Amino acid sequence: MDGTDRIPPSPAKRSRTAVGFMQGRGGDETFTPGEALQEWAEEAATQVNLLSELYAEAESIERALAEAASLLSASQPPMYGRMAIRWWRLYGGSRRTPVLVKEAGGAGGHIKPERVKTRGVRQRTDLGFSLNADLAKRGIDAYWALHHMREAVLAEIARIKRALAGEKVNRREAIGRMRDELVALQLEARGRLADVGHYDQVE
Repeated sequence: MDGTDRIPPSPAKRSRTAVGFMQGRGGDETFTPGEALQEWAEEAATQVNLLSELYAEAESIERALAEAASLLSASQPPMYGRMAIRWWRLYGGSRRTPVLVKEAGGAGGHIKPERVKTRGVRQRTDLGFSLNADLAKRGIDAYWALHHMREAVLAEIARIKRALAGEKVNRREAIGRMRDELVALQLEARGRLADVGHYDQVE
């Protein structure tokens, strides 16, 4: 009898001795989670980088807003009515927010900054404001463009943070309990097999 006439091993025998890869519907299958765990680790690293990139983008926007604030300061005289960018903690928030303000006269000659919430507020262009009015407008336009970019980035960060919060504590506790239970059940299964004299268990 040559090699081509050999009787293949029974399915039961093959399942006990097979190791490594076998072809499945989705490609190569393995008998251990090692490959899958590696894929999770690689994907996690990619997502961490994406979140870091979002924070880096937010910082870049903040620096650009600082340049817009400097442009407004340089292009307008120190008079009532000039526009400026200030960083305020709005509504008790944890993060300071750059806001566009119009500096009006307050009590005792102090400047009273009034927040500009829309583009509708007119820019002062008379007297000393006329020389660099076009440059000041560029600074104001830059503020609004950067403001919208900042809001978009913060919305993305907020969505990710909400997803990360969720029910993660309860879920992790449940996963831990299930793993401990499964390990205990494996020991029980091996013990039962050992009691009846079976030791050729699939690992």
